Amino acid sequence: VTISPAPFFSGIALSSPHFSPAHLLFLISLTSSLQLSRLSESIRETLSRTPYAPPEGASVSIKSILESLLPSGDREAQEGFRKEVREFFLCCAALASAEGDESPTLFWVTKDLIFASKSALRELSRAASFESEQEMVIGLLPDVLPAVKGVIKESCVDTEEEDVIAASAKAPVAYAIVAAHQFRWLVSQVCLLVAYPDLGKLLWLVIPCALTSLDHWSAEVK
Repeated sequence: VTISPAPFFSGIALSSPHFSPAHLLFLISLTSSLQLSRLSESIRETLSRTPYAPPEGASVSIKSILESLLPSGDREAQEGFRKEVREFFLCCAALASAEGDESPTLFWVTKDLIFASKSALRELSRAASFESEQEMVIGLLPDVLPAVKGVIKESCVDTEEEDVIAASAKAPVAYAIVAAHQFRWLVSQVCLLVAYPDLGKLLWLVIPCALTSLDHWSAEVK
């Protein structure tokens, strides 16, 4: 089943209904270059001093994955900055998703990190003239959800071609687990805006990502 975008959809944002996702990222980049640098540095410092011990046998460090999403400052023109905004947003989403979660992937995330990530998202949304972080999430879903879905799909198993070991070698499952947590948090933020009249028009974005997660061999991704 192919779910097509609703005709109305050109990047939903309550405060900016006519912006496409690329335009929304451009708006954020214009208004929050200094904020992004400041906010990312704060999270980087808190993350660096947070104790983390990878599970025995783990080939990838979750902490390193999150650190890699923080802006490096080594960007080219506007497109590079939009990518930094997108990845910073996803880093904050992963950290915020740890609130109330006892997953072995994110149990090490401290309250300080959760608070810093939620505060950063709040400031970023204000810099881009959104009324709330939830509105910014809805505005950026068309840009970030396909990326999240792609990460999860990388380590999925095609039963006709490969097994779990081969899939894990191709793309470590840790990346898919982080993406699944990001996806859950993004959807939870959308659900907070229950009064938004066009939530149903987001299904073409949410359902394919949800199905990809459910098809994954890892129980933690499911």
